[in-house]
Amino acid sequence: MQAVVRYLIEFLVRDAGAAQRVGYTSDPAEYARYALVVQPSGWLDQVAAPKRALLPDPFDFQGVPVLFGSPQITQIQGVCVVSADWVASAYYLLTRYEELQNPIRDAHGRFPGRESLLSRLHWLDRPLVEAYSRQLRSLLRQAGIPLAPLRPGIVTLTHDIDSARRFHNLRSLLGGIRRRHWRLLHESLYGRDPYAEWEGITRMDSALPWAKSRFFAHVAGRTGEAEDAACIPLQPADWLQSRHLDWGIHFSARAARNQDFLLSENEQLSQAVGHPSVSSRFHYLLLPGPEGWRAVEEAGITDDYSVGFADVPGFRMGTCRPVRYIEPTTGRLSSTLTLHPLALMDVTLSDYARLPFAEALTVAGDICRKACEEGGEAVLLWHNSSLAEGADGYHRSLYIQLLDSLALDGIGKPADSH
Repeated sequence: MQAVVRYLIEFLVRDAGAAQRVGYTSDPAEYARYALVVQPSGWLDQVAAPKRALLPDPFDFQGVPVLFGSPQITQIQGVCVVSADWVASAYYLLTRYEELQNPIRDAHGRFPGRESLLSRLHWLDRPLVEAYSRQLRSLLRQAGIPLAPLRPGIVTLTHDIDSARRFHNLRSLLGGIRRRHWRLLHESLYGRDPYAEWEGITRMDSALPWAKSRFFAHVAGRTGEAEDAACIPLQPADWLQSRHLDWGIHFSARAARNQDFLLSENEQLSQAVGHPSVSSRFHYLLLPGPEGWRAVEEAGITDDYSVGFADVPGFRMGTCRPVRYIEPTTGRLSSTLTLHPLALMDVTLSDYARLPFAEALTVAGDICRKACEEGGEAVLLWHNSSLAEGADGYHRSLYIQLLDSLALDGIGKPADSH
């Protein structure tokens, strides 16, 4: 646990040198070694047994809810000693430990954001771990410790390719006929399918020229489950690779439940395109358990973009910054796998939150701005189907207006770009 504690302190301080001046101990004999000491609440000693581990008892600490410890600050031997256990609180949030203690799941087996502690605290739309970071950095400055400035935030635009054909089965075909989408039907059946307009998506993304773009694709016939029936052929990965664009594997829902399928799907895609993928996202944002995450590491994945809520926008891990995977019940700190928190998915705004266009645009813009203000990464997910010409709903127009707004305000723009 010592390695993960030091990692979390550095993650909170955001300065490797200054982090060495922060202690995590209850031993007064150790205090003189540090400029600031965080007293352990004892909660980290319980992580091996989620059913017996204490539930958080949040308290207000200078306007911010801290999950463990107490709000006292004292001076002992000239050292600032804080009883608010930011380290254990960050561990609880970053590992999604709550989801081991709370059995509630939706129809797809996902933990609902509306049931989360962050939602109850009204902090889901703000990164709580970054608030802990600000408090800790403020106390270090008061103690005379110089701190490196924060890096500017970035925007990452991601696209899941669930299906490369608009009318991929009889139901969707009949729907197109019922809605009299004659031109789209003709193009899909005899020409260039609107769902396969990868170049059109890259043109849309170029409206925010400093943002990163990443696509997630998979091989055809990845699983026979009905929920994954909308499988795509290989051409998305082929096209993305030929254009030297960033792409990763879109693992199926079944892969999230069974690591054998996960490894098999990754191997299939690797063989199809000639080299392995190093980034991933899980279908339905259905997260695997600890054994599944170990399989992700074994597959050679270094960056995953799945950790977000489907039903509400916001920061599922309490952070907007990429963070190394921490196994919740052991404290094992991955040396290879980084999780990139997902801030917002397109259908969250419409299908779950049921927001009208104007409110959805405001929510999406605010999420991006908050992440970048904190020097984090605003990861957005818009499906290729949402961006297709003639797609149902407002997602295509919303995406175009959102990127135009972010570009106008310079959100995520590198400080040295002109």
